[in-house]
Amino acid sequence: MNQFLITLLKKTEHLLRLLPSKKKRILSIAVLVGVPLFVLSIAFKVFSGIEDTAKIKAESEQLREQIQWQTAENEGYEAILTQDDQATFEAYVLRTARERLGLSLPGDKVYVDSAASKTTG
Repeated sequence: MNQFLITLLKKTEHLLRLLPSKKKRILSIAVLVGVPLFVLSIAFKVFSGIEDTAKIKAESEQLREQIQWQTAENEGYEAILTQDDQATFEAYVLRTARERLGLSLPGDKVYVDSAASKTTG
């Protein structure tokens, strides 16, 4: 990158020597303004790329943690489902139906928490 800028400035200087003095001033002003703007724009792109990379790494780490948590939860479910103990399996199904789906068996006494329904509804 530095070598490129040095070469560019040398070629510009060579062109300035070939031009008449009024055109030299105009071109030298354009170069003095243009080159720093060009360098700043490249620096901005590089730094924004670094910032984007940091955000992506943070999101990636968060997703990795979610995957690990979900994998552990799935292993727990697989352990329950693969057991030969029918009573444990039925207890799991009943608990899941009550907690996640809000279902109940005939004869169950169901209590509704009115405070919880007001905040969530």
